[in-house]
Amino acid sequence: MKIMNYKYYIFDVGNKCDAINFENGRVDNLESIAERAAEDHCEKSDIDTSWPIELILVDEASKEYAFQIEMEYMPEFSATQFEM
Repeated sequence: MKIMNYKYYIFDVGNKCDAINFENGRVDNLESIAERAAEDHCEKSDIDTSWPIELILVDEASKEYAFQIEMEYMPEFSATQFEM
């Protein structure tokens, strides 16, 4: 498998945000790469993102691929016992 690097950017209310370098590592399918880029965006973003987002992947040849990304919510629960 060839290793490729991508950039991605997010459309925010129709405005293109700055592209962010994203080292994908091994190439899978483009949907998986877009999902990883969305995770990267979520981790790096300092503002609350409104989902779904429009994410554009840009490959090394400057070809663009558009994706609409939904954030799935998987609740996690933790319990702490307390005295009554």
